[in-house]
Amino acid sequence: MFKRATTPTRIPDRFSYLWLAVAAALFLFYAGRWAIPLAAWLAPLFLLRFVRTQQPLPGFLLAWLVRFAVAVIFVLQGSQFPPSASPGIGYYALVLLLSLFSMLPYLADRLMTPRLNSFIATLVFPVAVTSLEYLSSFGPSGTYTSIAYTQYGDLPLMQLVSVTGIWGITFLITWFAAVVNWAWERGFAWPAVRGGGLLYAAVLSVVLLGGGARLALSPPEATTVRVAGLSASQAAVVAFNKQLPQATLSLLFSGKATQADRALARSAFTTLDDDLLARSQQEARAGAKIVVWPEASPTGANILQEDRPALIQRASVLAKQEGIYLDMGLAVFLNDASKPPFAMDEAVLIAPTGNVVWTYEKTHPAPGDQGLFVLGNGKVPIVDSPYGRLANVICFDADYPGTVRQAGQAGADLLLVPGDDW
Repeated sequence: MFKRATTPTRIPDRFSYLWLAVAAALFLFYAGRWAIPLAAWLAPLFLLRFVRTQQPLPGFLLAWLVRFAVAVIFVLQGSQFPPSASPGIGYYALVLLLSLFSMLPYLADRLMTPRLNSFIATLVFPVAVTSLEYLSSFGPSGTYTSIAYTQYGDLPLMQLVSVTGIWGITFLITWFAAVVNWAWERGFAWPAVRGGGLLYAAVLSVVLLGGGARLALSPPEATTVRVAGLSASQAAVVAFNKQLPQATLSLLFSGKATQADRALARSAFTTLDDDLLARSQQEARAGAKIVVWPEASPTGANILQEDRPALIQRASVLAKQEGIYLDMGLAVFLNDASKPPFAMDEAVLIAPTGNVVWTYEKTHPAPGDQGLFVLGNGKVPIVDSPYGRLANVICFDADYPGTVRQAGQAGADLLLVPGDDW
């Protein structure tokens, strides 16, 4: 089906740098605030084309520089998680390193594909990307950088996750880039590329048709419940920022805050907490049965450890009065810690009875947050409710399949994820 042909180790292309520019433009819409799902399919295609038309080392280094530049743009416009308004050189060094890892599959493809010189060579790039993503899921970034997330909302394609995990989507996207480049190197001559093109089209068709059939033939039978996810209002956040200097917040995180600092923080925190309670009541009266606050953040609930019982009591009265489940994301600043960390990033679920159902501490800190919060034990809490079985993780925990898998294995129906939407 696939005839072996002689292919040079470098494919001359006078438009090579144009493809690099196209790839850079597409990577700007690859993820983050400007995400366009189709860009995730096309960006690797053009970058792979550029790398294949260059000498291995110079092409790799230039492509790496371009990927780093795009990543820096993401940082500056807030799509990543900068630790401050002005990330330091160490943060950019981390971005440079992550950009290097993302480029390794391109280098593997450039070095190995000419040696294989057949359709089987199209598997080098997708296998390298998928393997790297899978191994990275056990590291400090989890699955945060997975290309699969770019396809959120494509329901037929997303059904593949139930069979392969997110890795199947990663493989399909990157295999597409390799197959198109394989055809490109053969001038898109139909007799030469027919077999490979039809094979990929058949695989993609089976995935999409199968996903579509699953959606059409097995619709969910459960009833629905209204869930409200909210953060403090813009007015409350502005007032909070005026009340509490950043320096005082830093002192709280470092355990160096004086009683005067804590008194100032108490007043500022009350602004956010009162607003969140008021908005929760508003959503409950609008029909929400489950209300979720964000995690520890400038738009979420912050509380001193000594004031935590009073806030929980107020929230319990509200939950019982309105008949709701209230999942409170809290930043709790400790007053009795002898060594760091001096804060907890936790979620407290209160049932309509007014009772606390669970208290869960975040297990996986996001880059930039290491050492700021007491880490949890990684055990996902589960509870039965009239609306199904509820589970909870916090923000970056959701990027670790091993953690979230606990919810699936326990038969959870709703996974609540308080997060910091910066």
